[in-house]
Amino acid sequence: MGAEVLPHRYPFLMLDPVAGTARVRFSADDARCRGEMVPAWVLVETMAQAAGVAGPGEGASGGSLVQINRFRCPRPVTPGQTISLAMTVARKMGPLVRVRILARREGKLIATSILTLRLEGGA
Repeated sequence: MGAEVLPHRYPFLMLDPVAGTARVRFSADDARCRGEMVPAWVLVETMAQAAGVAGPGEGASGGSLVQINRFRCPRPVTPGQTISLAMTVARKMGPLVRVRILARREGKLIATSILTLRLEGGA
């Protein structure tokens, strides 16, 4: 299961998902990243898309972000960097799923979050 479960398409689809991990490259000429640093909302959206890939079970057709917990970004992300995201489903509660996301750049942790999604269809 990959990015096809997301309702997003270019230019807002940010991920290149591969089995429990995802990659995103923020380019310098990207409209989302004007300036010297990638805005926090772009990183949160990227993490939400990663959760949307990791969270749905069989038969799920997508979902919505319900809650953002413990978002931390101790290191800035700048255009031109490639970020790897590792996703782990922490808990499923009926139509809700909680996903832990770890974002790394060159092996160093740059951001973490726990996101809750409400799934549509399936469980």
